[in-house]
Amino acid sequence: MLIDYSIHDAARAGFRQVVIVTRPELHDQLAKHLHTTWGNALTFRFVDQELSDLPDGAAVNPERHAPWGTGHAVLAVRNVVRGPFVVINCDDFYGRDAYRSASEHLRSPTAPHALVGFRLDETLSQNGGVSRAECHANPTGHLERLTEFLNVRRKDDTILGTASDGTHRSFSGLEVVSMNFWVFQPTIFPLLEQLFGSFLGECGQDLRTEFFLSNAINKIVANNAAVVTVLPSAARWFGMTYQDDLAHVVDSLASLTDAGTYPRDIASVATST
Repeated sequence: MLIDYSIHDAARAGFRQVVIVTRPELHDQLAKHLHTTWGNALTFRFVDQELSDLPDGAAVNPERHAPWGTGHAVLAVRNVVRGPFVVINCDDFYGRDAYRSASEHLRSPTAPHALVGFRLDETLSQNGGVSRAECHANPTGHLERLTEFLNVRRKDDTILGTASDGTHRSFSGLEVVSMNFWVFQPTIFPLLEQLFGSFLGECGQDLRTEFFLSNAINKIVANNAAVVTVLPSAARWFGMTYQDDLAHVVDSLASLTDAGTYPRDIASVATST
């Protein structure tokens, strides 16, 4: 699975505990695969993202069945994760440089929260437009805001996208964007809990609206409630936005394996470092 390469890179960077946030119906399948692949080399915990995991007194639409989104997924581990941690998407490949940057950042006991940013032109799909959040940092490297763009794609010799207000934007490709690779201290949990409570007060009756992590971090930064450092990465991202991306992902991983970047026994590094 693609997540095995993320676990491999995280293990090389010094991480030894993995918490998987999943839907209840996928829990057993993932647990079987990861325990079979990794054995006792790493510690795994599995947390189901339950719709009922809500603040006391929250009033929500009982007909809602969709998950509450990425911000809620992070909150789901608040009783499991006690120290600094990294958040990633399971269906994205970030490259080992991203994990190395996160690990180096966390060597300082007073390290603030962080976002590992990627160059825009290294994050596009060959098969259609994607959504990307541009990172705006101040001169000290701290995040000021994230700006979401939809349908970001190559067209001829340029990169185009559409802002949430419908305006169009062209990009050079050198812009730094978020791919949902976050580095957090546990102090993020009470901040997210407060924002999630406010979100439910406004949107708890909606059937599809989600509590996105990027939106929550935007509010935290805007309110000066926390500092988030932007860590630029030189790694090339790839992932599964479209079904047709599968061939590219498979070929890319095969090339990296042939080049010796990854062993054919993907779990071997965890037992040797």
